[in-house]
Amino acid sequence: MDVRSGSRGTHRYLRLTQLRDHPLRKGFKVDDFPHRGPIVNELSEEYTIVRRMALEDRRIVKYMNGVYMFVPPCGSWLHVRSVESAKYLASAVGLDNVSVNFMTATEMYSAFAEKVAPSCGTVPRSVCIGTWRLHVTLEDSSAPEAGIKMAPVFMITGRPSVNEVAKRVTGLCISPIRIGVLTQRVRKFSPSAAEKSLSNVMTSDNLRLLRWVIGNGLIDPVDKPKAVYMFGNGGEGKSCTINTILANLPGAVYPLSKDYVGSNLTISQEDLTHAMSVRFISYGDVVLKKSKINAAFWKMITGGDTMRVSSGQGRLSCTALFASNNLWYPISALLKKWFVRRTIVILLHAPSADDPPPPNSFSDLEIHDFVTNCIYERLRTPFVPCTIQSSLLTIFGYKISVATRGITLGNKTSELGSISATWAVSIAGEVEYELLTELVECMSNSLVSEYHGVKYLKGIETSVP
Repeated sequence: MDVRSGSRGTHRYLRLTQLRDHPLRKGFKVDDFPHRGPIVNELSEEYTIVRRMALEDRRIVKYMNGVYMFVPPCGSWLHVRSVESAKYLASAVGLDNVSVNFMTATEMYSAFAEKVAPSCGTVPRSVCIGTWRLHVTLEDSSAPEAGIKMAPVFMITGRPSVNEVAKRVTGLCISPIRIGVLTQRVRKFSPSAAEKSLSNVMTSDNLRLLRWVIGNGLIDPVDKPKAVYMFGNGGEGKSCTINTILANLPGAVYPLSKDYVGSNLTISQEDLTHAMSVRFISYGDVVLKKSKINAAFWKMITGGDTMRVSSGQGRLSCTALFASNNLWYPISALLKKWFVRRTIVILLHAPSADDPPPPNSFSDLEIHDFVTNCIYERLRTPFVPCTIQSSLLTIFGYKISVATRGITLGNKTSELGSISATWAVSIAGEVEYELLTELVECMSNSLVSEYHGVKYLKGIETSVP
């Protein structure tokens, strides 16, 4: 029997001419699998269910180099290799006798879902709150009550073949802030309960920087997520600070199980799987051994690369939140643009004895205030509002007191005074002048200026004895 392309025989379905023409390119055909054809007809009932979920119901799609599934019990989309997705998939295909090892039991169906999942549409600038994806825009700043507007987003995953009752599902709500309140417009941005508490341990400039970083992690598509390293001595509120932040990001943050930053450990498959499905990861008690950080782990979590996990894959795009009593030593491996571009050190100070203790819990409205303040900060500020203090801490770490000896920080500085101070930091910190300005400029263009062809760090000046 001749089954070659173009042959005359009983197996006419083997001819490419029997396939549909590609709608965008002349002379190209569209493969019938997994939409129709003899291979589809041979699928078992279980595989047919998965295929229908992906192609007809549009409940499984490709997004950010990974595959995501809508999980009704969660009210949002999760990475197909997550435990919650495996449990739901087991129920969907009728594996009622499975009570443990869901990942193993559904492995074949997860792999099939990854093969047949269609690509989703472009995700607009939006945020995920509750069970909704909301398109977020900044109102005209010249308006008397400028603020932000939010409107529901639909059909990112495509149009289902049946009348979709829960149309919001097509908005691809991933890792939302899990609160039960929504609004379409915010025009007042008074300090939230969380910000009032955080202001007891950080300056207003550093609080603004933190808001920007969190807002950047909340808005899709995420623009180059950062790693925030909150540093302070013992008793300066690091635990309360990290707990306050996490309490105001419910559902969108995953605390890591181990201290990967301060050790040479490789991130576990479980932690990596969770990191693919959240916007933030955290560890509140980093302990650096010999003043070194795990550079391999740092590169992985901040690089935005596609990672493999449990035979699947996905892209890491989460913001990291760490707190520690330790800083690193400025070895040559960290005096690189990749490190300072992705890292922000925020200095914490001890709260006053008169400051009230941080709240033990926050209401949905208080969380919404914090989240929208962060979103507003990110929308109105296109660049990272990094301070000169934060940039020097990031570069010099443990050596900061030596590098900045005889230097004062302030907004009222002269060009020549700042050039002199930049030279002083370069010499004391043992970092070449040109490299120093390049590293600071990498963190924020606003921190570096130029005078008669000489670049210098703004906001610093040599102190007069």
